[in-house]
Amino acid sequence: MRRSWSITDKGPQAPQVTGSHYLSQSCSQPVMHRPLILGSVLVAVVGVAVTRVHNLESELARLSSAPTLLPEVSPRVLLQLRDLDDGLTMALAELETMRGDAEEKAAEVVEGHLAAFRSNYGEYANIEQELTNLKQAYLMLSSAADDRSDQRTSANEKAEQLCKELEAHLQIALDGLRSEEQRRWEDLTQAVSATSSRMEQVDDEVADLGQRMMSASPQVRWTEMVAPTVRLEGSTTVGSGVVLESKPHPDGRGYQTLLLTAWHVVRDIQANGSDDTIPVPVEIHRQQGSRYEIGRLLAKNPRLDAALLELQTRKPVKHGARLASRSALTSMQIFDEIYAVGCPLGNDPIPTRGEVSDLKHVLDETNYWMISAPTYIGNSGGGIFDGQERCLMALFSKIYTHGTIRPTIIPHMGLASPLDAIYDWLEAEGIADIEESDVDGTAQIVLIRTSAADVVAPSGTALTSAESVEHR
Repeated sequence: MRRSWSITDKGPQAPQVTGSHYLSQSCSQPVMHRPLILGSVLVAVVGVAVTRVHNLESELARLSSAPTLLPEVSPRVLLQLRDLDDGLTMALAELETMRGDAEEKAAEVVEGHLAAFRSNYGEYANIEQELTNLKQAYLMLSSAADDRSDQRTSANEKAEQLCKELEAHLQIALDGLRSEEQRRWEDLTQAVSATSSRMEQVDDEVADLGQRMMSASPQVRWTEMVAPTVRLEGSTTVGSGVVLESKPHPDGRGYQTLLLTAWHVVRDIQANGSDDTIPVPVEIHRQQGSRYEIGRLLAKNPRLDAALLELQTRKPVKHGARLASRSALTSMQIFDEIYAVGCPLGNDPIPTRGEVSDLKHVLDETNYWMISAPTYIGNSGGGIFDGQERCLMALFSKIYTHGTIRPTIIPHMGLASPLDAIYDWLEAEGIADIEESDVDGTAQIVLIRTSAADVVAPSGTALTSAESVEHR
């Protein structure tokens, strides 16, 4: 048996039966229904006959019970009627027998054909059920295929969207990485450049340090620290001072040489400072002998115990002190090495070595540095020099004593006025400008006022005994 299945755009179609099965069905169906039809006709004929017999019997009974209105019938007729009644009775019995047989045969035929029909119909029902199942399966598969197709389409769209988003994120990340790498490369380039510059600077510093170490011989130290130290001497007092490097005079004639010292030294030489025009004798020490000059007071500050003088000569001084810059002054720390150079007891300049003991030593509302380098009376106005660079850092001002009847000097507890405070005073009073050099880290004092008549002392109380501090 072969079955063909056709699918059109209208959906699944009913199964088509082809071949020998179709022929057997088409040929056997009339043969199967003919006995059934004959049996049905026979039953119908017998039923009609029986019905007529019953009707005749009913009519005879009615006639028998009805009053006799007819004339008396002859015996021959009666006999014929009896024979006819017997024949009818026999015929009725035969008909009943035939009807029973016909009903049985018809029932058997009908039952057989019904059984065959049921068998054929059951097979057909099974085929119909299979076709129904196949239709349902096809519909389910078609629906699943449609769902799968929709899902595949949706998945493809989602995948495409995800790919686009991923591509965008990757592009952003790649751009970020490129930017970060570019920044790192630039930072690395800058770091390499800075390191290279720093290495060159370190090389220069090392070379400069080596040169300074080689040049820091006793002769160099004497030239940069001892030679600039001068002695200031009056009739009853003696002190120290520091001459600065000689510069060409502003008027173009000769040189100008400035001198820094302690105010109390100048005050004592000028008989308690009653006349600022009194010249100050200055002795400049040289290896071939001393040179004597006169100093002229330009400015004073009793609170800081500082004074600025100018030598009254147009000849340059061979050795002058170099001034420390503000940055060098602010970078000083306790334990930094220093040299104190002065003329204790009127002697020639003597250097002593020590350290910075205190950077914030306040006395009479003024800040001083305390140093441990041994000093004595006569060191006042002398210089405190940096132990490495040999630049002037401060001016020696006071020294501690112990006791009242016979005071004992404590040589390692000297007080000095730092140059940054002196710089502030000179600039604030308009006396001079402080110019710093980035080349060697030094500073210069450039005068704005050029005569003692232009100097105005700042307000403040002068110290009555600046050369010593009593300590009990």
